[in-house]
Amino acid sequence: MSEGKRKRGLQEIHDEIKGLLLTTKPQLDDPKPSTRPSLTSDLYQVASLAESFLEQRPRSNKKSWIQLADSLDQEGVNLWNISGLIRKTPENDGRILVGALRLAAFRLIESGVEAKPGIESLLHILQLASKTGATLSGMAVNTLYLHPFIMTLLPSEVGRHDVAARVLTSAAKYEELLRNTDDPDGVHQAAIACGTVVYFSSRMEAAWQEKNYTVADFMSQKITDDDQRITLLPLHSRQLLASKFHRIGKSMLELPEGTKPSDAVVWLQKAFTLADPLEDNTVPGVAELKASSGYRELRWLRLATLKRRKAGDAALLDAFKSIIDHMDYSEANITE
Repeated sequence: MSEGKRKRGLQEIHDEIKGLLLTTKPQLDDPKPSTRPSLTSDLYQVASLAESFLEQRPRSNKKSWIQLADSLDQEGVNLWNISGLIRKTPENDGRILVGALRLAAFRLIESGVEAKPGIESLLHILQLASKTGATLSGMAVNTLYLHPFIMTLLPSEVGRHDVAARVLTSAAKYEELLRNTDDPDGVHQAAIACGTVVYFSSRMEAAWQEKNYTVADFMSQKITDDDQRITLLPLHSRQLLASKFHRIGKSMLELPEGTKPSDAVVWLQKAFTLADPLEDNTVPGVAELKASSGYRELRWLRLATLKRRKAGDAALLDAFKSIIDHMDYSEANITE
């Protein structure tokens, strides 16, 4: 068998990864703009090798790979930590390198995941997949709205949608395992709900960025079809989720390429479905949410959408009532 077609063993793959990291990691302390393209290429190679390692694990004796997997897992943790330290330069904002770091880190950590992972391990790997997919798809974390479970993401000019889609699609097996894992006492119920919604939301936004509207819509349905799971989300997370649906719906109205106005209505209705229950909630903190500019914009956009659809008087009056009930009265916003 030729060298190119020969199947490499786990030890050989492990050693090749370690060799690449031996030359790559020292350059990550202060990566110069001129070295970033080659570093990115090496990190993508690390990620590819880690995938091969994981694929070959089931065909090998556990005793032969457990220590190698632990070693790669530790390398992945180190790379993930480094990804948070990459600095911007005048020539490069660092997002491409951060995406490559997180991809390599995720695949290395994934290569070390247990054969039968527990709930906490599944939650951790699913969260890493969500963050990796978001980074690669060119969605930048807006730290003003950062939340432990739900990330608010803004579109950027940098994105590897194909790689992001592959990461998020491959992570579906962890969501399925999490869904089918027993939690008899319900100890992890809220964490599972949050982790699952983060994953679906990341896939939804990544697909939207890729203009894969079918997958984006499918993921949105998986989020909104489970009312019980939504009720387990923290209030702030539900507001952020509603904002995501609102942003996508609004973009359909502004840039309707490949979409119809009726599609925008569906997304906006889902945004209100997520937001409206909070308005009657007596839990502390909801008053601040009701007064937020995002919710005010949602209400006005809902009214504009109903007008475009030539909705009946009852629907229009209900939309007006929602606006009036939550309006701060002042000379600035009251006219004849």
